[in-house]
Amino acid sequence: MIRNRHYPSEDSFRRHFELECRAIGARYTQTPDVHRAAYAVAKGARTRVPAHKRPCDGVFETCDGLAWIELKIQNNRLEKHQVEHLLWSERKNGAAFVLRAKETVRDGLVYTVERSDGAVWFKASEIRDIIYFIAERLQMTM
Repeated sequence: MIRNRHYPSEDSFRRHFELECRAIGARYTQTPDVHRAAYAVAKGARTRVPAHKRPCDGVFETCDGLAWIELKIQNNRLEKHQVEHLLWSERKNGAAFVLRAKETVRDGLVYTVERSDGAVWFKASEIRDIIYFIAERLQMTM
């Protein structure tokens, strides 16, 4: 198990989440950004462009089902299109989650599972507890 640590970016949080999912037999797949790839091909070089309106950061997969995952660090807000996509998924099957890693002075690094409206469903100090919570929610929706 990887120890809790500070995440300087959402990308480092994603990599840690992906490794922990793999360690317990689940899978997290990042949603590719086709606009970014097309832009890079057109320019002929590796360039950094902002992510476009993809439905979510990635998909969490277990044998019980799939869930859309949006990863956030600290107090980063959801953009308008992210809220719309997550609300749509919540209405359809209830399998859309915002995972937040937030470092506080009092509690250290805390992980939360939130809904698209910002309501906190679950809070834990270990990332695996968050993964188990999502897996249980997927079992309940089946």
